[in-house]
Amino acid sequence: MMRKSIVALGLAFVLCGLEAPRSLAYDWASFHGGASFSRESVEIIGAPVSLAWQASLQGAILSSPVLCDGKVYVGTRAGRLYCLDASSGAVVWEAVLGGRVDSSPAVAHGHVYVSSADGVLYCLSAASGGVVWQKFHGGECMSSPLVAAGLVIIGVGSPSRELRAYSEASGL
Repeated sequence: MMRKSIVALGLAFVLCGLEAPRSLAYDWASFHGGASFSRESVEIIGAPVSLAWQASLQGAILSSPVLCDGKVYVGTRAGRLYCLDASSGAVVWEAVLGGRVDSSPAVAHGHVYVSSADGVLYCLSAASGGVVWQKFHGGECMSSPLVAAGLVIIGVGSPSRELRAYSEASGL
């Protein structure tokens, strides 16, 4: 039986306490950032920095959270993907997936794409967390998806060690 733990999520989206994270000039919608993938923020954070909020979620958090349209998305080792309100940390929805989520999700065009240790690439509705489509790879996947040019690109680690691209709309 998998032991479930509750962990506090103290995000890097902690600002001066005066401005909510929703005031960011742009989204950080995938691993390594927004459309430029520069891994750098153009935001200037002034002192003093204080905790804006924290959320207790089920399962350890290894994935980096992403921010899009005022929502924070993060996966946990308890096989859950969470959508949180960026200004308050309140859980908007929680999706229970088939395996642990070690990768960062990617958000594009109203959908959230995330891989799981059950060997599945999931496409979820960003609004509700409902499954739009899912694609079984046949092996464990800890790669963060990349969404570009109508494709969802993902690395599949074991057993195939392949890079695969699927249709963003259908998963085919």
